Amino acid sequence: MPAEGLLLVTVERERQRVVACSPDLERAGVRPGMSVADARGLCGDGPRTVEHDPAADATALESLARWCHRFSPVVARDGDDRLLLDVTGCPHLHGGERPMLRTMREALAARRLDGRLALADTPALARAVAGFGRGTKTVVPSGTGLAAARRLPVESLRLAPATVVALRELGVTTVGQLDRLPRSTLPARFGSEIAHRLDEVAGRRPETVTPVRPLERLRVGRSFEPPVVGREQVEHVVGRFLGQLLERLRARREGVVRLTILLQAESDTTTLEVGCARSIDSPDRLRRLVGLRLERTDLPSEVSRVSMEVAERALLGWRRQTLFAEDEHASEFDDLVERLSLRLGERSVLRPELVADAQPERAFRWRSALEDVDRSAEPAVGLVPGRPFALLARPRRLAVVEDDDGRPERFEAQGRTHVVGRVWGPERIGTGWWREPSVRRDYFRVETTTGHRFWLYRTPSGAWFLHGNFD
Repeated sequence: MPAEGLLLVTVERERQRVVACSPDLERAGVRPGMSVADARGLCGDGPRTVEHDPAADATALESLARWCHRFSPVVARDGDDRLLLDVTGCPHLHGGERPMLRTMREALAARRLDGRLALADTPALARAVAGFGRGTKTVVPSGTGLAAARRLPVESLRLAPATVVALRELGVTTVGQLDRLPRSTLPARFGSEIAHRLDEVAGRRPETVTPVRPLERLRVGRSFEPPVVGREQVEHVVGRFLGQLLERLRARREGVVRLTILLQAESDTTTLEVGCARSIDSPDRLRRLVGLRLERTDLPSEVSRVSMEVAERALLGWRRQTLFAEDEHASEFDDLVERLSLRLGERSVLRPELVADAQPERAFRWRSALEDVDRSAEPAVGLVPGRPFALLARPRRLAVVEDDDGRPERFEAQGRTHVVGRVWGPERIGTGWWREPSVRRDYFRVETTTGHRFWLYRTPSGAWFLHGNFD
């Protein structure tokens, strides 16, 4: 059966080659550098191909580096697909080293990113373990140095390809074997490269990294004497502040995604959040959104200080992901979502999001239409083909007559007897051992002689249920 998945491709000498692929295709044997024709020979025509855009990758990595400042003040790009974080003094803020790595991995998963993490004494050792170690989040005990890298392949040292080939021809395949060679014999054959790389792993040779500068916090504020009184005056001050912030954002070709406004009175502070469905650089649109938020807020009678900060921002043209493709009505839809969220509250305007769960009725979750990050579950890749878009609120028990192969032949539903004309299946699903009670089902897509299509399943006990229809 053809494999699903994604191939990232580029053109070299008039031939398409694989730059990267999704994990399911990697398990099928696809590797970077392979021709697309050879890759399809392994996995069929199912995978989708997307042209590699190195500039977009670089921009995304830069953005991810700035996002990682929540974990460390020092973040540096390391090649085309890695980041180095100096987390000295940071683990205790997350409950320790292992909890910190777990928090990082969950945060990456919420952004639909799959990363391999390693914490070690030196950048070279962390890089080697993350790239070539067995685990996805590894803490290397402090002080172990080269001993922690002995079983890793020599490729983990970032040696030149020609050096790796030469070492393998000599039978040297691991860092441990390489470290046992007499140091005095290496320069004559390989120059100083190997000694330098080993010293970097052991911490005897420092590495120079260039940190990514964190994003400047964009905020304005002012104290007022006498205080600001009434909604109209507050809106006037907010409008002036919006103009100042947007002017600074335009120089970066960015727009507002979320605003935080603080209204300070003598006794307390009122905090207002204004979320947007896309990045906005229009002062009029933002003023309208702020006005809607103020309408449903009990303002202090006297405001002594007004502060405003751009809590989230993005390049112009950015839009929150939805289940629907962007079209000519997308802007109107975004306007509606923003207005409803401000009038009713963000937790009252929800959208479904797919979740990777074998049990169909649990394969989605509700979240705010203006919410950007949620760590509650692993995200799904996409809709599963051959399933109805809508399910019944609860599966409905059916009386089914089976044929000799145990497939549905006739059943009662919606007050009628349905005769099956065509049937596809079974599609067997089962939940993991850790979920109680466990679920085991055989699903069938059926088309009746009258053209209606239903989604049925049978349990191990032989009971049949209607779970959805395709009409």
